[in-house]
Amino acid sequence: MFAVRPTRGAVSERWIRAAVLDDLTPNVPVPRVLSVPRADGWYRARARETVFLLWDGDKQVKVFSATCTHLGCQVLWDGEQKKF
Repeated sequence: MFAVRPTRGAVSERWIRAAVLDDLTPNVPVPRVLSVPRADGWYRARARETVFLLWDGDKQVKVFSATCTHLGCQVLWDGEQKKF
């Protein structure tokens, strides 16, 4: 299982291994922390980003960022209410 995120100014996409299907439970988001390469001019670094992997139990896996687009805080999965 891989997750992809476009880098700024990059011409090609870079795939990052996120999990294997055996790590996932159908219809239950699984959090993963990825080490994402960053480039800013000559400066190169790796940033940690958390994502949720959601497998439908068949062939489709969706990847959601755990970072809120509003204020940049981390979102959490509430297993009892089954919502973010």
